[in-house]
Amino acid sequence: RISHPINGRIPSALGKKASELTDEEKTLFYQRMCFCFEIPSIVHDEYGNRLALSIGGVRAYNEINLYSKKSVERFKIFIGFRNRVCSNLMLTTDGLQDKIEVLNVQELYAAALNLFHAYNPSKDLHLLRTLGQMSITTSEFCQIIGRMRLYQALTPNQQKRLPRLLLGDSQINAACRAFVSDANFKSTGDSITGWQLLNLLNGSVKSSYIDNFLERNLNCTEFVQGIQRAKLGDSEYAWFLG
Repeated sequence: RISHPINGRIPSALGKKASELTDEEKTLFYQRMCFCFEIPSIVHDEYGNRLALSIGGVRAYNEINLYSKKSVERFKIFIGFRNRVCSNLMLTTDGLQDKIEVLNVQELYAAALNLFHAYNPSKDLHLLRTLGQMSITTSEFCQIIGRMRLYQALTPNQQKRLPRLLLGDSQINAACRAFVSDANFKSTGDSITGWQLLNLLNGSVKSSYIDNFLERNLNCTEFVQGIQRAKLGDSEYAWFLG
């Protein structure tokens, strides 16, 4: 998947007017690109959803100065499970490296291998299974959504005293609509599970820019885990439950 195209020029033509550029001096590139592919031999069924282990990465040229001297190249790579029912990606801290800086392909290859070797898919599957065992009442969901909205209005100092939340109003609105109408994860009674909440939030971030959605996916997992701990008495995310 790629973002919008950028019309550019080769370095030797930096001082020319756009109307004076020859075809050989013009360039075309896409500012952001991401890829994702599944490992077909590693799939798992969870709560009626088929999860496929997936690997991917992001390259964003807006993070670097293309016309400066060559410096480190920046990449983001990930490994985690994708829900094939809805294409939601579920990432944990073990599955995301969002600040890889390398000078050549060999260093990028080594960084990717380090990530893959350290990743434990069984740990993630256990997490997803336990989230499905957590119940969140409609009243609690409304309280959580209200606090997420309030978080946006807090001062930076007030936000620093709380766990980070990367979802904005558009994502929160999307999660609310999905709570009512999503074919796979909407509420069908007086409560939903943590598994449903995770997918409602993950589904809401899919419209994010290519270079932002990975961090937001991870933040969704962190947030729902935090709510799970808060319901067990932990204080870190208790503010979101009121």
